[in-house]
Amino acid sequence: MHVAIIADPVENQSAGIYRYTEGMIRAIADFLPEIQVTAIMRRKSFEHPRVTSVLVPGFSPLKNDPYRKIISIPRLINRLHPDVVIEPAHFGPLNLKRDIRRITVIHDLVPILFPRFADTTSSLIQRIFLPGILRKTDIILTNSHFTNKSLTEKYPYCAGKTHTIYPGISLNQSETEWDFQSVSGVTPGNYFLHVGTIEPRKNIYRLLHAFEKVKKQTGNSALKLILAGNTGWKSGHFTTVLKKHPYNDSIIITGHVSDQTLAMLYSHAIALVFPSLYEGFGFPCAEAMRYRCPVLLSDITVFREIAGNNAGFFHPENENEMADAMMNSLQNNPSAFITENAFFATSKYTWEHFARSLSEIL
Repeated sequence: MHVAIIADPVENQSAGIYRYTEGMIRAIADFLPEIQVTAIMRRKSFEHPRVTSVLVPGFSPLKNDPYRKIISIPRLINRLHPDVVIEPAHFGPLNLKRDIRRITVIHDLVPILFPRFADTTSSLIQRIFLPGILRKTDIILTNSHFTNKSLTEKYPYCAGKTHTIYPGISLNQSETEWDFQSVSGVTPGNYFLHVGTIEPRKNIYRLLHAFEKVKKQTGNSALKLILAGNTGWKSGHFTTVLKKHPYNDSIIITGHVSDQTLAMLYSHAIALVFPSLYEGFGFPCAEAMRYRCPVLLSDITVFREIAGNNAGFFHPENENEMADAMMNSLQNNPSAFITENAFFATSKYTWEHFARSLSEIL
């Protein structure tokens, strides 16, 4: 069987969809040797001995490059004529030959259900094209039962072709030794951690307010808040709050970090604090549990699904609750029982399990 994957997200290392796409390609190549894998890229080849890369450059000045998506990529796929094409970024290829099976991956419905949290152009494109893409695709993969339920409630005609397969965790668990060169001015075990792009739905400005409360209550001048991720779309309000924050010298924005640094940060944090207003899955939640890092999560449906009883929860719009959860993690270290339970709960988040489950529906 020949599977082609539109792998554009691999060239954007700032979002969870990048981790998903890279992990999926490697999983198919590593665990399903009977499958021939082609990665359709924009600028660079995918580094894996079993993956053939085909480049489709983009020349449009427009961010979404409609000509490439609507004309160039479908033309290439029709020429390659794979058995299956997988689109991991919500925008399935149009104008394909009928005997090429299509798999569309849906990570969340932010542009549809919460357009205020999405780029205007992206939201408009999704609203116009997604219903038709979902009708034409043969299989829809979702990353959580929550996403699956949201999708079928919004588009009932999808119900018969959706499959939920949890993604895997890609970080190397051996890479946890503390490297002071990676994050200067930070003491292991004396910082809270947030991982992800800084954008409105991540609710990080409320985390800044909660951190202020914790600093005042503890009087710990060395206590830090590390925000591991890039500044993203519409982050102006966050920047304003940060500039006025009385403890802004205790808040560290790392930008994009390597997997090795991320593993180190999880391993030595007091807790991961993840106050998102909406997520489709939440890689940092699963990754942190895998590293036995306590997790403090907004009380939203998907986090209850992913973390179960292995986390502390707070109302995402209540800064006092968030601060209380952070104080509790400082004063009452989670027992080894809880962190071990969290570790074993992540056994279902492996790329081998993903690949085996995918093979059953290909």
